[in-house]
Amino acid sequence: MLNNKPKLGKELAIVLLIKVLLLFLIWNFFVKNQEVHVDAEKISQSFGFQLQNLDQLQGVHHDKR
Repeated sequence: MLNNKPKLGKELAIVLLIKVLLLFLIWNFFVKNQEVHVDAEKISQSFGFQLQNLDQLQGVHHDKR
């Protein structure tokens, strides 16, 4: 029974190393170069805001009176 502990630790280390390697490969091939383009006017219209109202909600014109 005591002989299994070093083997188990080695197997767990190998499995964790493989998982980290797979996550790294998945990130580089599928996620890293992805971009999201957002059109502020279309998004504001979909939520029922007009673009100038959206600016006011974000505090863009809070100092101007």
